[in-house]
Amino acid sequence: MASKIILVTGGNRGIGFGTVQQIARLSSDTTTIITARDKAHAEKSITELQSLGLNSPFHALALDVTDDSTIQAAVTEIDQKFGRLDVLINNAGITLLEPFERSIRPAHNLVHNPKHKRHFRPHRHRALPPPPP
Repeated sequence: MASKIILVTGGNRGIGFGTVQQIARLSSDTTTIITARDKAHAEKSITELQSLGLNSPFHALALDVTDDSTIQAAVTEIDQKFGRLDVLINNAGITLLEPFERSIRPAHNLVHNPKHKRHFRPHRHRALPPPPP
């Protein structure tokens, strides 16, 4: 079994992809779950990581952090496949192609919406060590 199960939202490109690379370089027995809105994009990034010689366990997962149904589906899949989640790196980002004045409030509300984090709380609690006696 992997020493850690780490999920990186938006791990298929940009900063998320760089984060996944570093995790794989630093810990070959850590399973990194790479998410993207389209699972095929996450799978493509795994192929690219493997072509770089990074052979840590990877798992592709479809996840749109703005869509409760994909969040719940991800939680269910993680629970069934791994039984826990040790680390959540919430990296997913968005690009709004509107003038700053019209986009800042919706962007702030979307990025800082706590409802997107609540789905992963049960995994966080299972990953924590039991309290001392």
